[in-house]
Amino acid sequence: MHGFVLKNYLTLKTLIAKIVGLTLTLGGGMPVGKEGPFVHMGAIVASLLNKATAACQYNAFFSNEGRHMEMLSSGCAVGIACTFSAPAGARNQNRVVAVLYGIESTSKYFAVKNYWRSFFATTCAALIFRFAIAAIVPQHIAGTITAYYQTNFPNEVFLIEEIPFFALLGVLCGLTGAAFIWLHRRISVFKKRNRAYRAIFGNSPIAFTSLFAMCVAILTYPEGFGRYIAGQFTFRETLADFLANCSFTLANVSSHGCPPEMIAHWTGGTSGEFHPLLTLFCYFAVYYVLVAICVGLYLPAGIFVPCFVIGACGGRMIGEVSCQNRVC
Repeated sequence: MHGFVLKNYLTLKTLIAKIVGLTLTLGGGMPVGKEGPFVHMGAIVASLLNKATAACQYNAFFSNEGRHMEMLSSGCAVGIACTFSAPAGARNQNRVVAVLYGIESTSKYFAVKNYWRSFFATTCAALIFRFAIAAIVPQHIAGTITAYYQTNFPNEVFLIEEIPFFALLGVLCGLTGAAFIWLHRRISVFKKRNRAYRAIFGNSPIAFTSLFAMCVAILTYPEGFGRYIAGQFTFRETLADFLANCSFTLANVSSHGCPPEMIAHWTGGTSGEFHPLLTLFCYFAVYYVLVAICVGLYLPAGIFVPCFVIGACGGRMIGEVSCQNRVC
């Protein structure tokens, strides 16, 4: 925001293209998030409103750079709020996080006056989202729209013996995160320097994006390899399974087992054809690579939600292993 100017980055055409592209991307099942595009769309709307108000009689008040940065901060905060907390409607903590993110992303210096403005904007966004659900979305669908990270944990959420597992999880997540960055960089360098790739796809971004979208559809096809990676479910649905306070592997031997319909997501169906740890590992490995490639495609994509889901899958695997060793 304080660097160089990107042409057409905050224009109405970009907003329309982003809305259409994000709808098709998510509807097509691509393993990407929506928080990045939502932040971008929020910033575009804020910029357009700033330009509209610049034509009024208070031109000097609205047209200075500081006012523009304040509008962009509020727009980014609204984008984050709509991604994570708007469906819940009244989670003040989530909206505060959205406000902090918006201000930190667009401002060099934090002014107290920006906080309440951004918070008010995110509150309005949450209310409008609720009204839109009630007026537009059918009731049988509206009831399924919930917050991304709903949890239901008991007061004693872990045992002392589990602390080494949490430490191990932190180390593994740090290493896999660094490896993810390395993998994404290698993919980007390959696309720029590999002669065969450039000879086949040239400088056309649409060709490779379309081809890889087809590959994702084939890999996640529920009747094929998708059985091993819960291919028929979205990130929201798989994340709900990962955060469930129950075990996939102890369903028949402990009261801590998950419901049969949830376990069927990770065993290839009600017949229990696959072991849950196998499907969890396949899910982690496949989406680890797919996300690294998809975030570099010419698509509106976010990286936060896919990373959260992949990390939750890794945590679920370690949790299931510890449960099998009777630590849970």
